[in-house]
Amino acid sequence: MDSHVLLEAFTCRDTLIMILRKLGARDLARASCVCKLWRDMASGDEIVRPAFMEPWKLKDIVGKPVSGSFC
Repeated sequence: MDSHVLLEAFTCRDTLIMILRKLGARDLARASCVCKLWRDMASGDEIVRPAFMEPWKLKDIVGKPVSGSFC
């Protein structure tokens, strides 16, 4: 497979969102340090909230974090 095609697959926002939604908080933090696009996508509320809620089976998170991103 051509590396250019592979890069396009991982920069497609829909594909990236599907991947990021499967990551836990620690891996999500690591992924956000890859590049600006990944940081912006991994810092989105629709990705962050479920990642932090799932380990403790929380129904909701009250308040906002001090930082909007991991890095």
